[in-house]
Amino acid sequence: MGWPLVTALAVGLAILLAWRQPALRLREADPSTGIEPARLARLRLAGLSAALGFAAGLVVDWWAVPLGLAAGAAGYLASGRLKSAAEAARSRALASAVPGLCDLIAVCLDAGLPLRNAVAELGRVLPGPAGEVMNRLGAAVALGTDEAAAWRELAAAEPELAELGRELARSLDYGLTATATLRVIGERARRVELSRVQQRARRVGVSSVLPLVLCLLPSFLLIGVVPVVGGVVQRFFG
Repeated sequence: MGWPLVTALAVGLAILLAWRQPALRLREADPSTGIEPARLARLRLAGLSAALGFAAGLVVDWWAVPLGLAAGAAGYLASGRLKSAAEAARSRALASAVPGLCDLIAVCLDAGLPLRNAVAELGRVLPGPAGEVMNRLGAAVALGTDEAAAWRELAAAEPELAELGRELARSLDYGLTATATLRVIGERARRVELSRVQQRARRVGVSSVLPLVLCLLPSFLLIGVVPVVGGVVQRFFG
């Protein structure tokens, strides 16, 4: 019974370790089956874990079969949690980049650079999700996608950039300059981000109460209470 357990656990661990950067792989999943890409990738992970566990059951012992199925279910749930955490981190990083992104696009436009060229340059130099988004947008425009339509698609796909995408698409449709609007959007996003940071800072004080109590209370009892109680006990019973 020991070998099936070891085999099944090794299978599940190997699958989870091999599934690096789950959010990236979930984005690359093929949606042609009609199932949304994220769920399709998770189902593939669960199926692979269960299949390997079943194969281990045929080779080693039948106990590996239910353990392999359990490993598949665990892989399905774990990949979903990892994806959610990765998506949340990406969303926060993208929201934090909005003020700087607006300022950089405005500076490029003020310098006389066309918007598509500014997007291509920013895609090459910006790190993180903002650079990824700009690079993807620049590639779509370079391949022939209408520039205003590309910005509208970006606004629909990335909620953090929705206002930026809509305003730039409108400026492209009507041939208007967007630098003033970009600076307004950037300033508004900067205030929102500052408020979010302040809220997180205020939550630190509340969330740190329990760890401080758990750390300080035993020390207080050992240093302040135990010697007093020990002295009283020694005086009356010593």
